Amino acid sequence: MPERRPGQPRNVALNTYASGEQTADKRARGRVMRRVWKAPHSHGGAVIDPPWDALPQVIEANQQLWNRSEVSITEIDWLSWRQRCRDACLVAARDYTSGHLNFTIPERMTGPLIVGGHQPELFHPGVWAKNFALSRLAERVRGVGLNLIIDSDASAAASIVVPSGTVEEPQRSLVPYDAARPMQPWETAAIVDRELFSTFGDRVAEAMRAWKISPILPTAWPAAVDQVDRTGKLSDALTAARAFQERQWGIANLELPMSRVCSLAPFTEFVSWILLRLPEFVRQHNEVLNEYRQLNRIRSHSHPVADLAQQEDWWEAPFWIWRDAAVLRDRLFVKRQGEELILRDRIGEFLRAPAEPAALAAALSELPSQQIQLRTRALTTTLFARLGLADLFVHGLGGAKYDEMTDALMVRFFHVDAPRFLTVSATLHLPVPIPVVMTAEQRGQLRHQLNDMAYNPQRYLPLSDGSVQRLIDDRVQLLNQLHGASSPSGTRRERRSWYLRLLEIRRLLQAQLSPAMLALEQRWQAREQSAQAAAILGSREYSWGLFPAKTLREVYTNLFA
Repeated sequence: MPERRPGQPRNVALNTYASGEQTADKRARGRVMRRVWKAPHSHGGAVIDPPWDALPQVIEANQQLWNRSEVSITEIDWLSWRQRCRDACLVAARDYTSGHLNFTIPERMTGPLIVGGHQPELFHPGVWAKNFALSRLAERVRGVGLNLIIDSDASAAASIVVPSGTVEEPQRSLVPYDAARPMQPWETAAIVDRELFSTFGDRVAEAMRAWKISPILPTAWPAAVDQVDRTGKLSDALTAARAFQERQWGIANLELPMSRVCSLAPFTEFVSWILLRLPEFVRQHNEVLNEYRQLNRIRSHSHPVADLAQQEDWWEAPFWIWRDAAVLRDRLFVKRQGEELILRDRIGEFLRAPAEPAALAAALSELPSQQIQLRTRALTTTLFARLGLADLFVHGLGGAKYDEMTDALMVRFFHVDAPRFLTVSATLHLPVPIPVVMTAEQRGQLRHQLNDMAYNPQRYLPLSDGSVQRLIDDRVQLLNQLHGASSPSGTRRERRSWYLRLLEIRRLLQAQLSPAMLALEQRWQAREQSAQAAAILGSREYSWGLFPAKTLREVYTNLFA
């Protein structure tokens, strides 16, 4: 990638609906706002919104927003609660990063807190760009980068997709890093097949050798294998491989699993405040969700998330619950009975606690001792992170869409103006030949020509051919008889005979045109095959582990210099 000259804009695509004062004004009124971000098509392209050079000012504005806030949560001063959240999470992140992962932690633990997060999977480089943005921005504002490992989500398939076949006829193949397992939260997933896991890096290198690519994964994978020896947990192992490679490039964010965040006292206080006002939260949540669907013309009742339900006196809470003996997460339902709150899942009631903030938070903190885990769902993950932790939260494209709703909930339920967040994503293509494909306009023209040759073959045949000319003359005469300016002539039987003769003439003309039509059809098929090949080879969804180190480093350096 060519070096960026001083003053030259970064290769950045901004795709926002609104920005600046208008955006802040809409957000402050609690409206669901439609933002439009699209992943760039070109290699090295990115979405960075707000622009990179404006972020120090955005962080300062967010800090001033909190300093002006007079909101209190569970009778605790808002700023005091935020400070305790940050202190507790930084202590936990220090412990996990240095003690659990055995990585050196940053010396600086003060200043603005830049927060992002993702599931601990082998995601594509566009997602990984968030981690580089966290670190480089923290360096720039003399703050701390914190990556939340969303290990409370359900684990995906234990494999990655690699390209196989040839440039002309590529395919997608799977390379597993572990044996199949039942769907379960990342935090409980252990390695099933130690041998399969240990050889994953070598098998990925072998798969990419046919494309003359030396992937980065074999360099990082020994850190994952070492981590398995320490904890045996899949989430820790995948995190170790990623974080190892980041540290080779000077990226030193703190790491913290969301499961650990959910065990901290400030988190249970946050949960208790929502549960004590749960009917109001459910109404606000569903209203915001309905507005989001209308604005984005979504008909599905489960997208982007399902409505929170009410079942008689029971209200669904925006948290997951599961018992250690179970495999799947369950929905949490709460009802108020007198001066008590009762909590249940599908198995039954598991907690009765006073409907009072401190007592409820204390009772929630005791759930792990009963082998019951309470975890955030998608919206409450970012709600907590943005309310309690971040001076700036960093989203990918998917998370940014979610936060159209989170912004509105902050205003309507928490009564605070939503701080701005950063949206970051990038597109990287594997260094393989990608077939050139037709534009949409060229595709339409070629398809139109094929159809026109099929239905109007006379337009493409030489009139010098006597037999062709006679067929065309017959066609014109029959059309005049069927669709002449005067009233229709002939009986019904005659008109049907004329129509069948027209079809026969078209077939005869098509027969003389068949070599040209066949050549054009073959051209169409070749272009379609090229388009399919380009979709496979030019995908931006391949894991970061398949890319050469040089390719990754060049793009990230260019974007976050």
